[in-house]
Amino acid sequence: MSVEKDAGAGGELGDVVNDVSPELEQAEIDLIEFEQQQDITEFDDGSVIVGDYQEEMTMAEQPMDFNSNLADFVEESVLGPISNTLLGDIDDDISSRKEWEDNYKDGLSFLGMKPEERSQPFEGMGR
Repeated sequence: MSVEKDAGAGGELGDVVNDVSPELEQAEIDLIEFEQQQDITEFDDGSVIVGDYQEEMTMAEQPMDFNSNLADFVEESVLGPISNTLLGDIDDDISSRKEWEDNYKDGLSFLGMKPEERSQPFEGMGR
């Protein structure tokens, strides 16, 4: 490592000084080499598959139509958390609009309308 000595303001640069101690010059550096993980397969184009390559290929070989039910191709361990999240979100949605629904029903009753269960919108409607 070379360091240039400054002669001060307006002065000329001094001699180049070697400021590296002999201990540092002889120091050895230990390199740590990591083992290649066996569940990573790298291809020529730089892409990788993490996991068992053969398992990934057998999943890709299964015939899948565009309109196929994806639940038939996904593992149960993945479907469970998705189902729980979805059902929880539905319950949250229903409970969050509960107050609005109650106000809507109260508003209709104040207007004199009584919601009734009907099989037809009105009498005389053609089918």
